[in-house]
Amino acid sequence: MRGIALSGGGARGFAHLGVLAELEAAGIRFDAVAGASMGAILGAFYAAGHDPRALIEALKGVHWTRFFSLNPGRGVFSKRRLLAFLRENLPPRFEDLERPFLVSAVNLETGALRYLSRGDLPLAVVASAAHPLFLGSVEFEGERLADGGILDNLPVGGARRLGAREVWAVDVGPEDAERIPAHVLAEARRATDLMSRALVRTRLALDPPEHLIRPELKGFGVESFGRLLAIAEAGKKAARAYLEALA
Repeated sequence: MRGIALSGGGARGFAHLGVLAELEAAGIRFDAVAGASMGAILGAFYAAGHDPRALIEALKGVHWTRFFSLNPGRGVFSKRRLLAFLRENLPPRFEDLERPFLVSAVNLETGALRYLSRGDLPLAVVASAAHPLFLGSVEFEGERLADGGILDNLPVGGARRLGAREVWAVDVGPEDAERIPAHVLAEARRATDLMSRALVRTRLALDPPEHLIRPELKGFGVESFGRLLAIAEAGKKAARAYLEALA
C-alpha cells in the first residue's frame, strides 16, 4: 500500500495540491492519506476523492479571510466558520471517505499525541488544525485537542498506521532561517515553529519516509492565503524536480 503524509504549514500547505497534481499526472496515486493541520484540511479533500487539479481551481475562489474571527480573544481564526465550511464540503465521517485517512492532534491536558481516523471527520480536521495562537483548542469526544503539528507535523507514522508500506511525505513546514517582525506574537509563532521543526527532524531520522519532497517556499508565509496559485505552482515544481531525479 502506498500512503502520503502531508505536513502543516498554514497557507504554505497549498503546495500539497501542486505536489499531488504532479504525482497523479505521473501515475503515482495513493491508497492512504495522513495529515496535520493544513495538511489535514487538504488531505481530507483528497481522501474524499477530489482531484488535486480541480481542488486548486475550486479553492482559489474561497475567500479565506471570512474565516478570521470577530473575537480575537478566542483565536485569530473562527473555529465555527471553518467547521461550517468543512461540514458543507466534506463527508460527515471518516468512514465515508474513499481512502483511509488519519489526522494528528495533541491532547493539551495529557500531552498525548492522538491519531484520529474514525468518527466526526470535519471536527477532527479542525482539531488537527487548531493552533493555540490562531484557533484555540477543540473538544473532540471528551478530549481537549489542539494542532497536530505541535508534536507530529509530518505524520509519516500515521500513514504507516493506516497500512502504508511505501510512504511519500511532503513537508511545507517553516524555513530553517526566517526574518520575522519584532512583535511578540510573531516571535511566539516562530518559537513554536522551531520546536515543531526539531521534532519533525527527529521523527524523520527515526522513521524516514521512502520519499520526501520539500517545496521551495521562501517568501510564502503561513498567512499567504491570497497566493494559492503561486504556492501550488511551487509544489508542482518540487514534485517535477523530485521525479526527474528519480528517473
